[in-house]
Amino acid sequence: AYTKKIAGYQNQIDSYQSQIDSVKSQDPEMFKYADIAQTVTLSPQVDIGHGQTLSFNPANQHLYIVEDNTLSDLPTDQDNTVLEMDPNTLKPIREYNFKMLQTQDGQTSNLQLHTLAFDANGNAYWGRKRGNGYMFFYGRIDQDGVKMAVSKEMLASRGGATNQGMAVNPANNRLYFVSDDILTSVPANEVLKSSFSSKDVHYQVFNSHREFESLTFDQDGIGYLLALWPAELMKSAQPLN
Repeated sequence: AYTKKIAGYQNQIDSYQSQIDSVKSQDPEMFKYADIAQTVTLSPQVDIGHGQTLSFNPANQHLYIVEDNTLSDLPTDQDNTVLEMDPNTLKPIREYNFKMLQTQDGQTSNLQLHTLAFDANGNAYWGRKRGNGYMFFYGRIDQDGVKMAVSKEMLASRGGATNQGMAVNPANNRLYFVSDDILTSVPANEVLKSSFSSKDVHYQVFNSHREFESLTFDQDGIGYLLALWPAELMKSAQPLN
């Protein structure tokens, strides 16, 4: 009797599998992604803001997202928000709310984070445009709280108009920022000491007519660049300097 039941169930399974195979054959690309989706862990729904940053802190092995909901600076009574997450469970660990007040020419601004990167020691960096130049901030964002300062040195001029992404190359400990299709870097240690000079600045200019979005590195210094229009992920043929 059980053998007959098993045979009946197997016939049902075969029939259902035949239907699945038929549907998959009509749109194999869609089901390729459906199969991938079965293997991933989904986070709860969280505010990712502009979606410009997803940073990994090697010191505590956690992910960080900047919830930058506008592309302009913030009112002085509003906080920057950074979410820290467990990369294994994708559950939020803690949320940081803080202001980045800076006074220039008698005017106080509350600067909004749009980039974020970490070095191997857990030092945090972010950068922003200032006129035709570029300025850097450094400090810590971890379980001990938020402590950020502005580097006394900045780039008087920069290539590109936009401020897309920032990353630290662990192989050479240089801090890179992405602007249009230009990659510019300075030594991370010199940013921490506010002491870099023009000779420390490296840049690579591409004539891609693409929008470079973000950059990341492996331990050997190989760069991985996300570009848009069309969307494409590119890998450097050799470590970036």
